[in-house]
Amino acid sequence: MKFDFGNGLEPAHRHINLEGTEGGWVADTATVAETVYIGKNARIFDYVQISGDARIFGHVQISGDARIFDHAQISGYAQIFDYVEISDNAQISGCPQIL
Repeated sequence: MKFDFGNGLEPAHRHINLEGTEGGWVADTATVAETVYIGKNARIFDYVQISGDARIFGHVQISGDARIFDHAQISGYAQIFDYVEISDNAQISGCPQIL
């Protein structure tokens, strides 16, 4: 399958959450662990790595070389770019842009 993250169609797939629900779009270049929850409207692309018990809700977009892990939660309309690392019990919500 392919999805347009903003720069044309690229190979991607829907993440399947542990409870079997269909999650958001994940580019085939990104790595998302099976233990991660990705909400249906989230977009994960480029070389992002998400692991642990991270939870992504809402219309979040994560791109670049961002790393999200441990018990981090990101929600709302947050945009995470470039070489950001978010971990531990961090909670990000609303409409922030984090570069």
